[in-house]
Amino acid sequence: MINESLKKRLEKINARLTDVEQELANPEVTKNIKKFQALSIERAELLPIVDRAKSLDSLSKDIETTESWTSDPELKEDAVIELDGLKKESRKLKMSSKVYFYQRIQMIKKCPFGNPSRYGW
Repeated sequence: MINESLKKRLEKINARLTDVEQELANPEVTKNIKKFQALSIERAELLPIVDRAKSLDSLSKDIETTESWTSDPELKEDAVIELDGLKKESRKLKMSSKVYFYQRIQMIKKCPFGNPSRYGW
């Protein structure tokens, strides 16, 4: 499971991505090429992090749903097989994601486009 500290950072990254996308949609920003480029670079850095976090959330929800199917005698056999595959996929994704998230967060802290205080760090 992802620890609470990392979870909070991911939530802040998601919120920042929303802000960046709103800024990029502003016609005034597109007139300022430097700001537009900086925001575009920031979006490119944040989007893969948010996408991976969403994948983890989706997989967790799929596991919960599939677990609920195991109580139905007609679905139990298929649900158990599906659940086994989902849990394996979840373990693999969680293990690789922890390293990935920490590396990406370290990159953000050093990144030239902004200040980590945007994320509450």
